[in-house]
Amino acid sequence: MQILVDGDACPVVQEVLGIARELKASVKVLSSLNHYSEDSVETVFVDNGFQSVDIKIANMVSEEDIVVTDDYGLAALCIGRGAAVITSRGIVLDESSIQEVLFKRYLGAKIRRGGGRTKGPRSLSQDDRKLFSKKLQELVGERRLYTDKD
Repeated sequence: MQILVDGDACPVVQEVLGIARELKASVKVLSSLNHYSEDSVETVFVDNGFQSVDIKIANMVSEEDIVVTDDYGLAALCIGRGAAVITSRGIVLDESSIQEVLFKRYLGAKIRRGGGRTKGPRSLSQDDRKLFSKKLQELVGERRLYTDKD
């Protein structure tokens, strides 16, 4: 099991790293070269092409993994491969919830294409960060139980 982080715009990387250290979990942060960092975690850099990080994550994810992303398209691909997916706000996405968020994303895009405006997400709060940390710890525990059964 590894935790794969869509690192291009992830506001909870430090929380992921702290939990991974505490629970001795493997982490890979995937970023385009535009988001270079020197953290003490394995970082996988991809080119600056459109969706390069998402494509790399989708190609390397397995059913034991946990993916941290706010990209619902990437989340759907990872769920399809059996991975657990969590957003930076601590929302665990699964086969039943991904359809709803994809539909909302579609409706928002349709409104914007028609010249309308939609609200962006609110700022990430301390409560959001706490919920994320709690949910990620739970997911790591669940995944460890899942992989220990095999």
